[in-house]
Amino acid sequence: MAFNIQEFRSVVLENDPIRPTNFHVRFYPPTSILPLAPAGLINELEFWGEAAELPLLQHHTWQVQKWGYGAVEDRPLIPVYQEFRVTFIADKAGAVWRFFKNWQKFVVENDFNSGTKSQYELAYRDEYLADVQLQIYDKNTTSTEPSISVTMIEAFPYAMGSTRLDWGLQNEIMRFPVSFRFKNWIEAT
Repeated sequence: MAFNIQEFRSVVLENDPIRPTNFHVRFYPPTSILPLAPAGLINELEFWGEAAELPLLQHHTWQVQKWGYGAVEDRPLIPVYQEFRVTFIADKAGAVWRFFKNWQKFVVENDFNSGTKSQYELAYRDEYLADVQLQIYDKNTTSTEPSISVTMIEAFPYAMGSTRLDWGLQNEIMRFPVSFRFKNWIEAT
């Protein structure tokens, strides 16, 4: 069967590829995290998330030899999830940045003089884990239903990336990356 460029164009134009610009990230944190954020910030976080990555799902494999000798085959063993990264815009009060820093501090106390927990004390899992939902929308639809909706289950901020500060960036805004580890992800159907 010969390749038909017109048929290719027709299929692509009819199905209209999703653009990577129509998305938002929602957080569903446990009640123990809520005091770490100023009033209303949790509901506004989705407006400060500027960029995100749909996490990678891969299979951890183990190698076997089918007959005990010969060529090695990879067999799937368990799912492995890449960390979920979101780049946030920093607000003028620094509340968004401070919220994620405090969340990390809540997970493992890193302040010597905090007064609430001992240094390096680890919180209970159910106190700091949150569900994080990433929804991606079709640009041409008037529907409020996302094309893709993925929820990361039992997520927590694993790392806050470094942020470049530079006197030469007068017309830029401050952004900072936050990486989340999570137990599993599910796709809404």
